[in-house]
Order: sequence, then structure tokens, then C-alpha cells
Amino acid sequence: MSYNGELAAKYAIKYAMNPSPTFPYYASEAGGDCTNFVSQCFSYGGCPQATNTSPWYYNQKTHAHSNSWIIADILYHMLISKGKKTSPGIKGEELDSPFELKLGDAIFYENNENRIYHSAIVTDFDESNNSSIPLISQHTYDQANVIYFKPNALKSHFVRIYL
Repeated sequence: MSYNGELAAKYAIKYAMNPSPTFPYYASEAGGDCTNFVSQCFSYGGCPQATNTSPWYYNQKTHAHSNSWIIADILYHMLISKGKKTSPGIKGEELDSPFELKLGDAIFYENNENRIYHSAIVTDFDESNNSSIPLISQHTYDQANVIYFKPNALKSHFVRIYL
């Protein structure tokens, strides 16, 4: 079994502007639905969810979820720490450049307090000017296929997703 970033990106495009009715939508003025949305995309791309004791899950029947399912900082650190282990499930590897990203990979944004505050998923690439600039889709604020750069972010973390 492997992660299918193309399927994850298709899901993201479909639900970027109109959230899926299958999942709660956590938008609020204090933050919101970005990581819930990215987690949905990962799940649709084939990342398995084990049980309520795994580090990353959402239970469709009870709506119970791990903190990593909905909180950007926790998801980022869980992905990177699992990427160094041989345990099963979703993992992440931090890349040096946005030009190494593929469809279905993630970008996490860090603020001036050195905290990850936002996540988005790569859904396409702008091929103009002889480069391949990642385009992202996200919630909070709901957007589809926009340039990944965020002027308010102190740093962007480019993460390859795999199983």
C-alpha cells in the first residue's frame, strides 16, 4: 500500500471551497479547519487510520479524532518524528526546497514565535517562467490552487508525505 498524492490533491480541489459534508468544519476567527482539511486529503490519498490510540486518526462514527488530525503544529511534529521510524502509517520527510514537492505533499507555516500555525496541501504547479512553483489548496481561508507563499510566515516547511 502506498500514498497516492494525486488522489489527495483531487479531493483537496473538490472540497477546498465547499467543505466535505462528511467531516466537521472547524472554521473560526481564532483559527480553524486547515489541518482537519489536510488530514482529510491524506486519508483520501490512502493514509490508513488505525484506532483511537494511533497518533493520527478520525473516527467517522463517533467524530473522535487525534490532536494531530486538527492541529497544524502537532501534525507537523508527528509526521517528522514518525518519518525517522519504521512503524506503519503516515510519515513525513522535510525537504529543502519547494521545488522538490509533489502532488499531495504538505506545506506547514511557522510564525515569528517559531510555532507552526497553518498547513496546506500541494494541489498543482505553476509551470510559467521555467520553474515549477507549488500551488496549494487550504481551509481557513478557503482557497484552491494559489501560490504557496505566505508573507506573514517566518518560515515554510516543505514535507513529503509517504507510508
